[in-house]
Amino acid sequence: MVETNRELLTIAMVIVSFVCLCLAMISVQLYRANRNLKSQLAQRVFQSRDDHHQARHDYLTGLLNRRGWDEVLRQAGNDGEWTLVIFDLDQFKRINDQHGHAVGDRVLVEFASRLRQVFEQRAGGRIARLGGEEFGLISNEEPKMVCREVERFLVGLGEQPSVVMGIGVTVRCSVGIAGRLEGEGLEGWMHRADAALYASKQHGGNRVSLA
Repeated sequence: MVETNRELLTIAMVIVSFVCLCLAMISVQLYRANRNLKSQLAQRVFQSRDDHHQARHDYLTGLLNRRGWDEVLRQAGNDGEWTLVIFDLDQFKRINDQHGHAVGDRVLVEFASRLRQVFEQRAGGRIARLGGEEFGLISNEEPKMVCREVERFLVGLGEQPSVVMGIGVTVRCSVGIAGRLEGEGLEGWMHRADAALYASKQHGGNRVSLA
């Protein structure tokens, strides 16, 4: 009887040890699975943020694209007084034709960089490439002050030609500016800025027109 009890005790201990080992292995697997799940979730969050950024920013210049611009324009339209500025590079097609599209792209990147350097603080990141060689920004300063700043910006463009791939390129730019009127809708605001830009083009370009 004593011997039988010992055998049963030994068997029970073996079974308990086996169960403990299984539980330990399961715990390790659960830990690894949980760690992998957290890693996957972190990657998805990062990817989601990256996708959100890419969806709203221009691939070439890193500025807001049209989609991102429309969002900040709507936000600005609902919050305070703002000044809208539209830039359009004069005779940009000639740059592409003379030097090639690679140089043209670098000119756009350089122009975007200059916009950031001069207006980033005032625009609070609300600077966009609207398409092709057209750019926009929204400033929280009053239109006449913005107009003076943009005029100085154009003078700087003329005095400091861009050197792109060993080629000196002087960039000329036409600009339209419109302050938001009380009760004015976004469409009307944009239309007045576009009309001011058109006036600058009609008068030979490389100038600023204030709506």
